[in-house]
Amino acid sequence: MSTLKVDLDLVQKYNVAGPRYTSYPPATKFSSALGWDDLASHLEANNRSARSRQYSPSSSSPSPVARLPTMKQSVAVVAEMD
Repeated sequence: MSTLKVDLDLVQKYNVAGPRYTSYPPATKFSSALGWDDLASHLEANNRSARSRQYSPSSSSPSPVARLPTMKQSVAVVAEMD
C-alpha cells in the first residue's frame, strides 16, 4: 500500500475562502412577482425586436439564440421585480 504524501505548506497556502459561483441574477433576486404571463409577454416582445431578426436566416424563422434576452433586458426584468 502506498502512502499519500501531502505538502502541508501548500495546503495552508490554499486553505482560504475564495469566490463562489453565483448565477446572474443571484437567487436572492428571484421572486414570484413576475408571473408566467408577464414573462411570456417580455419574451414575445424580445422575439419581435430588430435584434432577433438581425441574426436569423429569414425573418420568418429567427435563430433560437437570437430569441434569448440580452443581459440588459434580464437585469431590467429583475429590477422591475424589486
